[in-house]
Amino acid sequence: MQRRSGWLITTLALVSLGACSDDLPTAPRVSRSELHAALTPAAAARLNESGHFAFEDPIPVGGASWVTRVQARQLAWAFWRTFETDLRRYAAQDRGGSIAANLAICPRVYFVESGYDVFPVELVREYRRGYGASWIVGLCHGAEQQVAISVSVESTDIVVDAEGRVNGILPGDFALVGVVPGVTVPTEPEYGAVFSSSRAHRRVDGVPRLTRNGNRASPFTAIWTYDLESAVSLRGTTSGVERSRLVVGIGKWGSQTDTRMLDWNPDSAAVVREETFYFFVNGTPSTLVVTRRADVPASWEPVTVRTP
Repeated sequence: MQRRSGWLITTLALVSLGACSDDLPTAPRVSRSELHAALTPAAAARLNESGHFAFEDPIPVGGASWVTRVQARQLAWAFWRTFETDLRRYAAQDRGGSIAANLAICPRVYFVESGYDVFPVELVREYRRGYGASWIVGLCHGAEQQVAISVSVESTDIVVDAEGRVNGILPGDFALVGVVPGVTVPTEPEYGAVFSSSRAHRRVDGVPRLTRNGNRASPFTAIWTYDLESAVSLRGTTSGVERSRLVVGIGKWGSQTDTRMLDWNPDSAAVVREETFYFFVNGTPSTLVVTRRADVPASWEPVTVRTP
């Protein structure tokens, strides 16, 4: 297992768990009136009967077969049940407390776009799946999310047996993280819309997208991006640079509980998009160059609305 920062996990699927109390903290949520006030009419028209954004199913790249939303739920649950003892222990480390005994699949499943261009065919399975597109499936105790599981869209060969268990999984098929009390992973997109609108003083115009970063980032640090109805002037808290933007990001900064409005850090604008992956093929060390997507920044920074 590989960790990139305290609360997240990036490659295979062994992560964290935690302790719950009688009074379960509630993750931040927004009312329908708050959400509608934060959206343009066109964006509001994209909400479903439950008042949530209606996300379209992803189109597989190159005509490949991908794990569906329904299959992702089944695989995540089978993965959890197969390795539950170890996963509980790992997940608790992230969560900072125990995991409830009676977890169930959370109602919503989120598609996470890859932060890279289409991988070369020579790239090994664990990297293709570990850093490609995935689904994030939550495990909930009542209304509280306690665990998040990432399922690679390419894990179509994983079979759930008659006992509801998975066999033959390899690094890259799954990843898991324990969810700190009082938040969700990822941030609920409707909350992110109100968060964006209230800070940018602009309405959100469209359905957000959840995209992983490059540099082998975890699926659990993926960023929501929101189109705005008009440009807003922002100032970077790290670079100090002012700029005008029609799109803002919403994501975690430093910890699961620290949600920020984000933008590309111009200090990293010159960073090349090519990254070299190192791996072994039949015991022989190999390297392969992959390319970060042009619309995925080398790094983000928190931003505030510029005031005259």
